[in-house]
Amino acid sequence: KDKQETQLDAAFMSDRGLSEFLDARIVVCSDIVLCNKKRKTIFLATRKHKPAEGPWVIGGQSKRGETAHETALRRLKAETSLEIEDNQLEFLGIIETIWSYRAEPEQSSGRHDLSRIFALEITDEQRELVVNNLDEKEYEFSDGLKEYTREELVSGGVRPCLIDYYDAIFSK
Repeated sequence: KDKQETQLDAAFMSDRGLSEFLDARIVVCSDIVLCNKKRKTIFLATRKHKPAEGPWVIGGQSKRGETAHETALRRLKAETSLEIEDNQLEFLGIIETIWSYRAEPEQSSGRHDLSRIFALEITDEQRELVVNNLDEKEYEFSDGLKEYTREELVSGGVRPCLIDYYDAIFSK
């Protein structure tokens, strides 16, 4: 994508406008699965808000004019204070999720997301930075960043897509 030809300003909308948008459109996100390939584990934080409350990855909605990588880097920094180079992200794929509820107004109207999924291998030092800087508005700070093996994901009853992410990272 040639950014010089496609510079777009961010746009904001009212709660009512957001509700109408969510009822009519698909939300595009970039999500990052933090992992340790040597230990064959992924790290999840406990998200506070619908539709992805509970153990979840880092990430969120794209802004107008933003690429998938730019969204991932922005959300990673905003939610964890971790800054990385773009080439450290490993693209895993795209997942489509249709939620029966959402956090935004008209909660029972649900939400439709299209998420570009990336893996990021982190060091123990980076994990410590993330644990100490999780965005308390988004995540349960006291839960930190929990490390999961595949068996723990399955026995913990996490959303099936998280097991799919694990398999995508470690099947290579």
